Amino acid sequence: MNVQLRTRSTDEKDEVYARSTCQVLIIEDDYDTADSLVLALACNGYGVRVVDNRASAIHVLRRQRQDVILMDLRMPGLGAREFLFDLQSVQPECEVVLMTAEAGAEHIAAELGIQHWIEKPFQLDDVLEIISRVARQTHATK
Repeated sequence: MNVQLRTRSTDEKDEVYARSTCQVLIIEDDYDTADSLVLALACNGYGVRVVDNRASAIHVLRRQRQDVILMDLRMPGLGAREFLFDLQSVQPECEVVLMTAEAGAEHIAAELGIQHWIEKPFQLDDVLEIISRVARQTHATK
């Protein structure tokens, strides 16, 4: 029996390493959306935590390093500006990906100083692509 082993390129190795070390905090109050995101991210090697409010998010951030926050824009008790202010005092190096069903997501993200966003409804592959890109950037700066 012949077995051929495929050697991964350096880029592929970097991608796998970035995913395996990347911690993603999801802040989402819609449980179906949160469950889909957790399943997709965990199956692709990311460490995932999910919370449904600002206080829980800050609690997690005070206790565990997170690399990426995937945050819904509109949630009860979660003012985006207030949360981002809190985030700066807890984990300023953490990248935020904004999820929103609001028109003008790019403009909203820019006003908040967020570089990454995705419009709802979204495809999970699009979320994975954004998180992968952010994870690679985060990994490259460490």
